[in-house]
Amino acid sequence: MQRFKNDVVIVTGGGSGIGRAAAKGFAAEGARVVVADLNGEACEDAAREILDQGGTAIPAQCDVAVDDDVVRMVEATVATFDRIDILFNNAGIAPRGTVVDTPEEVWDRVMAVDLKSIFLCSKHVVPL
Repeated sequence: MQRFKNDVVIVTGGGSGIGRAAAKGFAAEGARVVVADLNGEACEDAAREILDQGGTAIPAQCDVAVDDDVVRMVEATVATFDRIDILFNNAGIAPRGTVVDTPEEVWDRVMAVDLKSIFLCSKHVVPL
């Protein structure tokens, strides 16, 4: 039984780690997967791996902290699959360092990727 047969799933941070494993897991359960990642090579590799295993996937290089990138990712998903059923907001970063030695720019990027991205992706997917 395929729990996600023909569902369209966007997995942010899908190029590596938990996101890649989730993308592969959704595909194994029958989902059509959009592998979204800032690293274009990583999302292409993950999508290719899903295709090689008989699944359906497309890569979507995307900075999920940038509204225009999220809009483009959502539009590409709908253009390819006609809908979105599941959004797996997985993208996140966790740079090493202490509060004393972490530059403000790094903190701002963490907040953008770990929090703002959930807002942006949900903002553009939920209405669909």
